[in-house]
Amino acid sequence: MTNLKQSIERELSKVQRFAATIEHHAANGTLLDMILPNGKRLGDCTGEEVGEIGARMTEISKLLGSQDQKPRVRVKALSRAA
Repeated sequence: MTNLKQSIERELSKVQRFAATIEHHAANGTLLDMILPNGKRLGDCTGEEVGEIGARMTEISKLLGSQDQKPRVRVKALSRAA
């Protein structure tokens, strides 16, 4: 497995876990209790901290490409290109 493929798969795994966490907290009305990748509760983060996390998620979304594709499909395509 190439380093790029491993890196992409690690990032995808993180994003999938984070998305599942968001869905869980949104369904339960507990978004402010959600632990962000920086290890802090959303309710305890500054706007700057939330913005940094949002910027990183935007970078990841650009890597994954079209929103018409499921992330797993796009990562497989990126992995084959590596």
